[in-house]
Amino acid sequence: MTGSHTAQNCQKIIILSVKSSHKALRETALTLRTRIKRLTRRIIYFSRLVELHGKVV
Repeated sequence: MTGSHTAQNCQKIIILSVKSSHKALRETALTLRTRIKRLTRRIIYFSRLVELHGKVV
């Protein structure tokens, strides 16, 4: 019986470690998506400024 309890504990530990690594991966992906969106907005804003500058000057 001791062996089966040890196997169950190992399975629980593996499942928990997979869940935590999956959570970290999702957080990293979310951070990257957010940074890309911000960068896109900045690029669009900057390109508008350049266009307006060209029209004014």
